Amino acid sequence: MVGKVGIIVLAAGASSRMGQPKQLLPYQGRSLLERSVEAATTSSCSFSVLVLGSNHKRHQKAISEYGIEVVINEDWEKGMSGSIKAGLTQLLHRDKSIAAVIIIPCDQPFVNAALVDQLIEVYLHSNKGIVACAYAETVGIPALFSAAYFGELGLLEGQAGAKQLINKNIQDCLTVAFPAGAIDIDTPEDYLRLNEK
Repeated sequence: MVGKVGIIVLAAGASSRMGQPKQLLPYQGRSLLERSVEAATTSSCSFSVLVLGSNHKRHQKAISEYGIEVVINEDWEKGMSGSIKAGLTQLLHRDKSIAAVIIIPCDQPFVNAALVDQLIEVYLHSNKGIVACAYAETVGIPALFSAAYFGELGLLEGQAGAKQLINKNIQDCLTVAFPAGAIDIDTPEDYLRLNEK
C-alpha cells in the first residue's frame, strides 16, 4: 500500500432541479445518500467523510447508523468546490499523511465499494496522480487524486468541481470504465428513468 486513502462523499446541494432533497430518494430499498455512504464505508479507504449542507439535519439523521464522519459546509450555496475543500480539510485534520483522496457524489446510484476499490487498485499499480471514471464520452467523478493535487483541489472556486482539475491534468490521468456513471439523478425525469430500469 502506498499510504492511506481517504474518501469524500459530496451531498451538500439543495437539489433545486429535483424539487425535493434527492439525497433521500429511495432506490432498491435504500436512499441515494445511504447507497453512497455505504459505498464509502465498506470500501478499503482508511477514512470516510460525508459533506452535507442544505437540509443537513434531516440528512444526518438518515445515515446515523453508518457511523460516517460528517462535515457541514455552511457555504454549500456557493458550489461544489466548497464541499470538496471542507471534506479534504477534515481528512487532512484526521491524518496529514493521507496519500490520496477519492471524491464521489451521492447522485450516481450505481457507485459502490467495488468501484471505489478499483480506483485504488489502478492507482497503486500506476505512476499517475489521478484515476477517474469514464462514461458517456467524458471523464469525471468518482475519481481519485494523489496528494500532489491536494493544493489544487483546495484552490477550486464556486461551481468548479473535480472534473475541471481532471481535464486540466488529463495527461496524468488513468481511467476506469464505468458506463453506469452516466446515470445521475438531477431531475424528476432522471429519477423516473432510474426506476424504470
